Amino acid sequence: MTSRLTRWRRKTQSENTAARFKAIGWDVQTIVDGHDLAAILKAFNRAKKAKSGRPQLIIAKTIIGKGIPEVQGTSKGHGEGGAKFRRRRARGTRPAGGAAFLCQRRGAHLFCRTQAAPGPCLPTVDQGLRGLADRQSRQGGTARQRHDPAERRGVAHQGPALSADAKLATRAAGRDVLQPLAAALPLLVSGSADLHGSTLNYIAADQDFDRTNRTGRNLRYGIREHAMAAINNGVAYDGLFRPTCATFLVFADYSRPSMRLAALAHLPVVYIYTHDSVGVGEDGPTHQPVETISALRLIPGLDVIRPADPEETAGAFAAAMERTDGPTLLALTRQTVRC
Repeated sequence: MTSRLTRWRRKTQSENTAARFKAIGWDVQTIVDGHDLAAILKAFNRAKKAKSGRPQLIIAKTIIGKGIPEVQGTSKGHGEGGAKFRRRRARGTRPAGGAAFLCQRRGAHLFCRTQAAPGPCLPTVDQGLRGLADRQSRQGGTARQRHDPAERRGVAHQGPALSADAKLATRAAGRDVLQPLAAALPLLVSGSADLHGSTLNYIAADQDFDRTNRTGRNLRYGIREHAMAAINNGVAYDGLFRPTCATFLVFADYSRPSMRLAALAHLPVVYIYTHDSVGVGEDGPTHQPVETISALRLIPGLDVIRPADPEETAGAFAAAMERTDGPTLLALTRQTVRC
């Protein structure tokens, strides 16, 4: 859903958003009055029931700060929120009882009840996981691997034995570690921003995920680092699959907004970012992540691991797989490392 931030939008944006999304195969609905709750519900239900197999976009045309004349339709509605103006308004324009906001009694009751006793929701989740584990028993209880800490620790250390003095780039060591992990974790998915040949994170025993094969575990994101990280957040929010993704470390600048959100939301995404070196060859200084590691380590909640040899690389992957309360970035080299 979109909203109009200021009245000057037409001076800065000429794009026809609906036409753009229709052109790339989305189903698009436009709500002329985005403040019409009945129209929103109708559009939402239509999108939920759609059988086209396409992504659904609802464009709601709204006015920021609507209902507060002093800020309505201006950038002040975005930054100031109109709190000081609400207090000045006449009592007769407020909801019943003089409240500053209207909250339906049914919604308020549900919120208070859930806040006081969140426990009743948990049996439903556990029951669903048990049912899923039963259905996937032929794969060794994959649902339990995703949610059971003991089982997760067990598979995290199933990688190959790599010695510290092995003459490998850590991206190559990462490739060797990823394969047995993927075999042990059927719910682990991997993907790259058009760089599988360089990031070496392709699950060799599996296939591509595409429109003809929805069971593949290798996702090709194209040169779309921000979209790649955002999609991984969505997969992590769903909670069943364990998402990993890859690109060159210097391109973390493009995916940083979604990485920061993953940290804020405690999403267990694993970033396999390679070419962590100023010696990246013919690509030159635009591809050299000189300050990148320092900047990433400033993000609260993001674990950044920079293994110095193949043995440490195996340990870094194990640590990333064990962690479930936030994202982990593995910074791997293009060049062979020597101790």
